[in-house]
Amino acid sequence: ADVRVEDARITGDSTEAMSFYREVSRAGATIVPRCLFFVVETVNPAIIAPGGTVTANPRRGVHDKKPWKCLDLTALCEQTVEDTHVFDVYLGETLVPYATLDPLKAVLPVRHGDTEIPIDAGGVGGIRVGALERRMRGRWKTTSDLWDANKGSNNNKSLSEQLDYFGKLSAQLEWMRDPGDRPIQVVYTGSGAPTAALLEVREALVDYTLYRVPCRDAQEAYYLLAIINSDTLRRAVTPLMPKGQYGARHLQKHLWKLAIPGYDPADKSHLAVSEAGRAAAAEAAERLTQLRQERDRITGTIARREIRKWLRESPEGEAVESAVSELLQHSADGSSGM
Repeated sequence: ADVRVEDARITGDSTEAMSFYREVSRAGATIVPRCLFFVVETVNPAIIAPGGTVTANPRRGVHDKKPWKCLDLTALCEQTVEDTHVFDVYLGETLVPYATLDPLKAVLPVRHGDTEIPIDAGGVGGIRVGALERRMRGRWKTTSDLWDANKGSNNNKSLSEQLDYFGKLSAQLEWMRDPGDRPIQVVYTGSGAPTAALLEVREALVDYTLYRVPCRDAQEAYYLLAIINSDTLRRAVTPLMPKGQYGARHLQKHLWKLAIPGYDPADKSHLAVSEAGRAAAAEAAERLTQLRQERDRITGTIARREIRKWLRESPEGEAVESAVSELLQHSADGSSGM
């Protein structure tokens, strides 16, 4: 298990990394093809679903790729599955500065409370199906068959190997079981403008479009939120990042090259950044609540635009920029270790 968790660490130009946080950052899980796992709950008034179950359809996404975007998923429609296999999952589209939108739902061959995936190389799709609930066994067989029939001809991975690519899902399950001295997480985006939020629900999973930093306490989390969400950080890291179809990419490989010190509660400049982050997070949550009340539907794009506009004009945003700028200036020529 230790080797698998190690595999989930951020990789990149390690010799250029300056920040302590590269060592504790982790990649989110590769829950793809998404249409095989992510679902939208449905309600059929003609059917009374058994207690402890969820009826759902596959969730189609605008970024689904061939052959999955055009695949006939009738076999997965209106399926009822035990809710112990349904997980909240956060993606880049669910993140706004300092806050999260509602997570998506994914049906996985793991039960809530499991400490590891029931891997069995000789099992269905690489899973020991006896460890799954009855309805989930049937769904997993169907999902695995769809994977085998439509994956690339050069792809020899089972669906479980695809799901736990580089042990990134196993790493999250291990952290849920034993977070050690880092029981809460900050999650941040891997592309576009750097965006981070506090993820307080330990049972929720993080998709590969996000990266997670387990923190010792809320003070450290707010410290990181202020830094990553600041324009000061964006201006410093953007020149290091290549540009892709959806904006600057590979933030995870370049963010920790900056001189971002490990949080030290005895350092007044660290405390100032943390307090600025806490105030910005509290007000951002209020702004997000207002947006939801004002609009029938709020997308991640709209929420990020409005929250960033507010940050540029607000005293909370100004306090963040001032504290982060001072911190990074003082740290640039020093050590960023703990």
